[in-house]
Amino acid sequence: MRTPADDPRYQAGNGRPKRPYPHSPEPSKLDDGRVRKLHLVLRRSGIVEELEERFAALPGPRGYPVGLVLLGLVCACYEKASTNLDDAFETITFGISDRLRTELGVPTCDIEDQDAVNALYNRFHRAWSRLVRSLDPVPHERRSRLSRAEGRRVAAAWNGPAGEPALRRLEELANRLVTTPVRIAFAKGLMRHWHGDIAIDTTAVPSWARPHTRRRSSLEASANWHYKGGGDKEFGYSATLAIAAHADPARAGRYPQLTLGMVLHTPQKDMGRHAHYVSMILSRLTRVRGFAAADRAYTKLHPQDFHQPLRALGFMPLLDLTKDQVGFEGHHQGAIAKAGRFLCPRTPRPLLDLY
Repeated sequence: MRTPADDPRYQAGNGRPKRPYPHSPEPSKLDDGRVRKLHLVLRRSGIVEELEERFAALPGPRGYPVGLVLLGLVCACYEKASTNLDDAFETITFGISDRLRTELGVPTCDIEDQDAVNALYNRFHRAWSRLVRSLDPVPHERRSRLSRAEGRRVAAAWNGPAGEPALRRLEELANRLVTTPVRIAFAKGLMRHWHGDIAIDTTAVPSWARPHTRRRSSLEASANWHYKGGGDKEFGYSATLAIAAHADPARAGRYPQLTLGMVLHTPQKDMGRHAHYVSMILSRLTRVRGFAAADRAYTKLHPQDFHQPLRALGFMPLLDLTKDQVGFEGHHQGAIAKAGRFLCPRTPRPLLDLY
């Protein structure tokens, strides 16, 4: 097998190849049962059928099956913790058994023939590019950095009313995949010891693209800086997650701690709406409601943006308050309102001071 040192196309000064060489002439094989389970999850989510129906109306040849592109990405993410297209291609093309490859209808080629590998990868890449173009809320040039002004326009459109319908559709497709294992867990009774408690948090999703500069926007025009609690920051996106949790420590380990909803978004944008969205996704799966724990980033939000929508869904917010947030008292219909609770008007002062 040729190596990059032998092939002039892969040497310095001859242009960047579209795809690196396979990591090994004999890549390790994934377990057939595991790949079948991942394929079943994809099919049960309904994503593949919807995308295939969308592409069926487009002119031209069918091209590489989009379902296999998604399966390659899921397998690469599961096996290699990677979402790179080259890893996805190598996994689905050379990383499964010949029997399963025939069963799933995966196109293949001789791993020793680099021209054939490049040609097949080009088909794989075109299918992915077509998928991205069809779902992109704000289509724009993604191969070169835009000017800062143009980048701001794209980011504003991404997070504005114009891009909202496409963005909501993209979120819906993503959550179909996220919630499919949850539906399976509910159907098998694995969540019977879960009492509806959730933890809502936002975590950083770093981007490989370089950050914005004064003159140039990042390749990820809608990305921005995600600031962490300790003062650190990462450039990329934020992911708001709803995780299965428990208020009673005795229930720890009695159910799978699954991600029950997810939304990827520009950092510091509409945190309350995203928290409400992931909670609403969960409310479609089950009627069980419990506590919803969140950190101080959500405590500071206005009640109409976070607390009230969450209570309307049936969840009881459990918030981390600072010392200067718990001393206020109010009254409602004769009851004492303090720390988010209504207390008896005859409650002794020493007990009130504990809140």
